[in-house]
Amino acid sequence: MLRNVVLALSLLMNGVVGYAYYFPAIGTGPKMSCDEARSDAENKAATEAFARENGGSLAKTHEFLKNSDYKLRNIGDAGDGLTFVYVATHYSSTCGFHLPGIDGSIVRILTDSQVEPLVKKVF
Repeated sequence: MLRNVVLALSLLMNGVVGYAYYFPAIGTGPKMSCDEARSDAENKAATEAFARENGGSLAKTHEFLKNSDYKLRNIGDAGDGLTFVYVATHYSSTCGFHLPGIDGSIVRILTDSQVEPLVKKVF
């Protein structure tokens, strides 16, 4: 009897962890539209426009990309600044169930300094 209770609790906990992993909490802030997120040129234009509207704030741009299902994948030192690489492998919050191509969508952000980075260029 005790084994059955432990097994049931284990299955329930695995289900909760699996749900939280595949359907993470979604931020309530601004995000890209479905068409912007799926288009390689439009996602960069939307990110650049958002950064410009918010004074080049990297923190706000990071939240915008996070709310649009992009995840920070890499940070590189470009010498005079940092390059942040964001990748989207699914668009659950923007498009429902839609998967991008094999490599996903990539957005790179070049900042102007390493101390207080402001968005300089999106490519």
